[in-house]
Amino acid sequence: MSENGRRWGHPLGVVSLVFGIIALVFGLFALIPLLGLVFAVITGIVAVIALGFGIPGIIGSTNKTRAIVGVSFGGLMLAWAIVRYYWVVAVLAAAAAAA
Repeated sequence: MSENGRRWGHPLGVVSLVFGIIALVFGLFALIPLLGLVFAVITGIVAVIALGFGIPGIIGSTNKTRAIVGVSFGGLMLAWAIVRYYWVVAVLAAAAAAA
């Protein structure tokens, strides 16, 4: 409880939102040419964490806004990480085949 006697909100939505924003930042770093593969993997891991905290946050909370935004960021960044990972792998495979 807080000092004024009101209950604190459900923290899973806030945690999901924070991890979703972190995934968004790492997803932007995945555009760096040589480090894209590393940041794509990190983005995927953080996005799964955001989804893992956000889905229970949506189910068990009365204020679902932060959890919904966290799940949205997490889902979008997970999809971006998968696309970026396979994109980098395909470019590296094409470069290896051409050499």
